[in-house]
Amino acid sequence: MEEKLKTVISNVFGLTSDKIDESTTMESIEQWDSLKHMELIMAIEEKFGIVFETEEILEITSFTGIKDILRNKRLDI
Repeated sequence: MEEKLKTVISNVFGLTSDKIDESTTMESIEQWDSLKHMELIMAIEEKFGIVFETEEILEITSFTGIKDILRNKRLDI
């Protein structure tokens, strides 16, 4: 599932998936603005068949944070 998440993030931001790791954050991806943030949210929801709560959307600021939220939703990351 981690590779699946890397693929989603890389597709949204136009990066190769090998550029996505534990240090990937909003600050480390220049293209990560509010519009891309919502695009990322929608892409993750679609790919994993979930819906994020408002609080979760605000907490999505890093690769690690996204993995934590998906784990909390009982997805095997």
